[in-house]
Order: sequence, then structure tokens, then C-alpha cells
Amino acid sequence: MIALYCDRHDATSAAAVLAGSTLSGLNGFAGRLAGAMVADASSAIDVVRYRALATNTASLAIAHRLGFRAFGQNFRARRRAI
Repeated sequence: MIALYCDRHDATSAAAVLAGSTLSGLNGFAGRLAGAMVADASSAIDVVRYRALATNTASLAIAHRLGFRAFGQNFRARRRAI
């Protein structure tokens, strides 16, 4: 498991909890860690974003337990090799 937190001292902060599927037996540790990171970030900024792939049901479940709701979508483009 990897936990990252970046406070940019402006209107945005980034937090990430990266947990592989082999860590699913940690009894909710990823959710507790994400909750602590979100609580810390929300004390300093107005909007905290939570991003997860639409196919990552475990991460989406954590987001819903933390009170996040879907809003918009992200799109990406990859640069083509020349």
C-alpha cells in the first residue's frame, strides 16, 4: 500500500491511496487511511476530489462511505507516436 498527500497551499490538494488487490484483507485500512487524509485536506480547502476508475468498485465503495458522490467525468487522450 502506498499513501500520498500533497498540500500545495492553494485551493487544491491531492491525496491518494494506492492499494493492490492482494491487500484486500487489511480490514478496511485503505478506507480509514483515505478518511483521515480527506479529513485533513477538508480542514484546509473547500473542495476535496476523489478519483477512481469506474471499474474499481472497492475504491468507489470507499468514496461513497466517505460521503463523496459522482460529479462529472474525466476523459483522457494519449499522444500518438510519430
